[in-house]
Formats: sequence, structure tokens, C-alpha cells
Amino acid sequence: MVFFVAFRGVGYTIIHCSLVPSRDRFVEWTTEKEESTVRIARLNLSVAICITALLLFAADAVHADLFTWAGGSGNWTDGNWGKGASYPGDGDTVAIGSGTVLLGSPSANLGSFEMTGGVLVFSNWNTKLSATTVTIGGSSGTRITLPAAFTNELEKNRVWIECTDFTRNAGAIIDANEKGWAQGIQYIPGWGPGGGGKDYAGGGYGGRGTSSGGDGSWTGNADAMGGLPYGSLTEPLDPGSGGGAENAVGAVGGHGGGAVFIDATGEVTVHGTIRANGTGSVSLGGGSGGGVCIKCHTFKGTDGAVTANGSNASNGGGGGGRIAVTYNTGAQQSVSPKPRVVFSVAKGTTGGNGNNDMGTLYFSDTAILDETWLPHTGRVSWAGSSWSVSSLSVSNGWIRIEPDGLQLTVANTITIASTLGRLEVGVGGEDRGPVLLGACPQRRAKSQDSGHQAYGLLPGPEAQVGGH
Repeated sequence: MVFFVAFRGVGYTIIHCSLVPSRDRFVEWTTEKEESTVRIARLNLSVAICITALLLFAADAVHADLFTWAGGSGNWTDGNWGKGASYPGDGDTVAIGSGTVLLGSPSANLGSFEMTGGVLVFSNWNTKLSATTVTIGGSSGTRITLPAAFTNELEKNRVWIECTDFTRNAGAIIDANEKGWAQGIQYIPGWGPGGGGKDYAGGGYGGRGTSSGGDGSWTGNADAMGGLPYGSLTEPLDPGSGGGAENAVGAVGGHGGGAVFIDATGEVTVHGTIRANGTGSVSLGGGSGGGVCIKCHTFKGTDGAVTANGSNASNGGGGGGRIAVTYNTGAQQSVSPKPRVVFSVAKGTTGGNGNNDMGTLYFSDTAILDETWLPHTGRVSWAGSSWSVSSLSVSNGWIRIEPDGLQLTVANTITIASTLGRLEVGVGGEDRGPVLLGACPQRRAKSQDSGHQAYGLLPGPEAQVGGH
């Protein structure tokens, strides 16, 4: 048996060990250095094999190195790590505390990655950061982000992190706001599969965008039609689409939100913000929210927020984006306390016809939802068919449970904790509204338990309150 082990910073630069079995089941273990051979020991064969395995493991551990970004701006492979032209390889530890780093191709399989400052920019769709552990923290200036919004002819960008465990601490941010498909400019539709019509219509993705006249599916004037939904409910990897402009010099719509994909086999912890919203506020067609897809074994967090909201617009608000968090349902049941992370795929507000819609929130089951604290906004669904709780409290959120077959059962009371709180069960629409609890429009309202309001009862999802 012969093996080679390379060490750094020790006496022997190269150790060449030969294990030569003898007739009495012992071996001679020798090492070579500078063309000399020295007998180290005569060992029992099983002991020698164990030592060999340990040395190979140690050699692999010694090989891992620490790479710290030296500051300033540059590409990941530029050699700005204080180690000559070298950049991080398999098993290495990476630390970024300042400066701006552009990652334009997949990283090696790192041992760990930690950011306590600076900016990391993901460029290109297939660029991926791979590490056993990923920790993002530090000051409010610490960011993981993307290049500017793109058109259909250019390569898309996304944040893609593949790891075992991911921790997003307070202060830092994953920022994909307005980094999706680009805005329309001067009577050009918004870019993307849900781009808003060129007559200042809003972009769509998880929810439709606002038409600049009539209903979101109205086809009387295609130029004014809001963007329609597209993409996956359970695996939303797409970015959001841009809003349309109008026929005027300098007219622009809003960009769609970008795409964020966190693919973890272990624990994901979110104590800060992950956002993929459309352009904050525009006068013409707003961009839609983007997509955030999180896969993990368990999900945890406090004081966190994950958002993919549509753009607000004076004319033509954007539709909400899509967020999905999938996990091992058995393992998630044991997570205590339940996550306190706000999820929002709100539609953009608009000064015209507000016929755009919220985006989608998808979870593996209801274990991630805390019935005593529901500040989320979006059209919520999960893989199971029912959710039964003692009581339910909605605060500052707008939740709609709409897929057929889902059932919400509340044994006692539902509390709508603020004037902004709203809970719906069913599919919305002018002619057939959802069951609505809180913030009820002034039509066909009927009383339910504890003064809550409901209207437009629909087949499909069901809501039971206090046994009724």
C-alpha cells in the first residue's frame, strides 16, 4: 500500500509512506524526504491501516485554507485574497468583511462562507455559491445582491446559494429589489413573461398586474392589459416582470423583482431581510414582485422578513411575486418556538383601477404558521388539506386561503388585530367574493361569531369558526 500526503508549514513537505506487509502480519512504515528513507515503525497491519486513514483525513483538513477578501472591488477569481493569484478552492473557508466582490461563475465547494461586511454580487443565472455553512451578518451595509434589471435578450441573474446550513443574521440583507426583468420605456411593454402592456399596465407573476382599463384579464385593448401570472407555486425560481410605459418621451415603468434561491439540506435561519420587490414606486406600470425559493430540512427565525411585493404606481400597480418555503414536515413539527418571520407578496397600490392581485405563499404544511401571530400578506396554500387551530389572530396582514380542498377550522375565535388585518377564504372577484373576515366591503355582509364579517360564500375552501 502506498499513499501520498501533502502538508503545509511542517517539517516534511512531502511524506511518502510505504506499508509493506510481512509474513507475521506486521508492516514496515517508512517515510521519504530529500531522497532518504527512514524506517519509522513496525506496526500491526490493522493499526497501520487506521493510522493511514487518520493521516489522509488530517491531510485533507490541513489542506483547507482561510481566504479573506482584502477590500476594494474585484472579481472572485482576481486573486484579491492576500494569497497571490490564488482564490478559494474546495474545502476552504471564505470571509468577506469589506469591499465589493463579483461572483460570475460557480464557486468551489467551500467549507464555510461568512460575510460581516461588504457586498457580494451574483452575476449570471448559473452562478452558485456552494459551502457547508453560510452565515450572513454584520452592519446594514452588508449585502448580497444582483446586477441591474435585464431584458429578454440578456442573460438573467439570480442569487443561488447551495449549502447545508444557512443563517441570515440581523443587519445584513439579501437584496434582489428591482433586479428582475426590466421596465418598459416610452410605449414599450414591460419585459418578461408577465410584462405589463405598453399602455402603462402593471407586470404580473404570482398575481396579475393592473390593467390601465378594465379587469386584469380584459382584452379589449391588449396594450393596456396587465401582465398575467406564470411560474411555479411550489418552486418559484423565476424573476418578476416589468411594467409598461406610455407614449411619451422619458416615460418608464417599474422593474420586476429578482430571484433568490436558497437550497439547504439542513437548517435555514432568517433573522433579517430577504427581499425581491418590484421597483418601489413609479408613476406608470409597476413591476411585479420577484421569486424567493427556500428549501431546507427545518426553517427558523425571529424578527425576519421575506418579501416579493409588486411595485406601487400612480397608474398600473404590479402584481405580487411568489415565495415558497419547503421543509421536512416531521422535523419542522419539533421546531420551537415557531418562526417569527414575516412573508409578504403584496400587490402594488395604484391610483387607477386596482385589479391587480397579491402573489402566492406556499409552505410544506402549516407547522411554519403561528396561529397567534399572522402578519403575512398573500394567497396562502400548503401541501395538506386542512388546518385546525384553537384560535387565530391576524395583524397587519392580508391572507387569502383559496385553493379547492383546503379547510380552515377555528374552534374558538378569530381576532383581526388591526384595521389593516384581513382574512379571506376563497377566490376573489367582483361577481363572487371570498369569505372575508375583517375589512369587509359594504355589500351583502352577514354576521358571524364575535361580530366578524363574511360574504360571498364559495365552494372549494371552507372556514369554520366556533363550530359554525
